[in-house]
Amino acid sequence: MIAPAFEDYGLTPLEAASFGRPTLALRKGGYLDTISEGTSGYFFEDLEARSISCAIDKLSENPLDSDEIRGHASRFSEERFVSTLRQQVSLHVD
Repeated sequence: MIAPAFEDYGLTPLEAASFGRPTLALRKGGYLDTISEGTSGYFFEDLEARSISCAIDKLSENPLDSDEIRGHASRFSEERFVSTLRQQVSLHVD
C-alpha cells in the first residue's frame, strides 16, 4: 500500500499488514506509530514523486516477509489492546 497522506492514527497500514502487505508511507503522523520500518514497510520523506519512487525501489530491492508483517499487525489487535488495558487497570486498582 502507498500512503501519501497524513493520518492521525495510521490505521490503513495496519489493515494492509493484517493481510501481510507492506506499506510505503509519508514519514509523519500516526504512521510513525503503526509502521515498523524494515518490518512492515518503508517511509518516504515528502510528497515529491522522486521520494515516493525511491521508497518503491527500496521495497523492490528489499522485500518484506508477509508473516513478519502480519506479526507486526497483531501487536495492534483488539485482544492485545484489551489485555494491556486490563493489566494497566489492575496495576492502579491494587
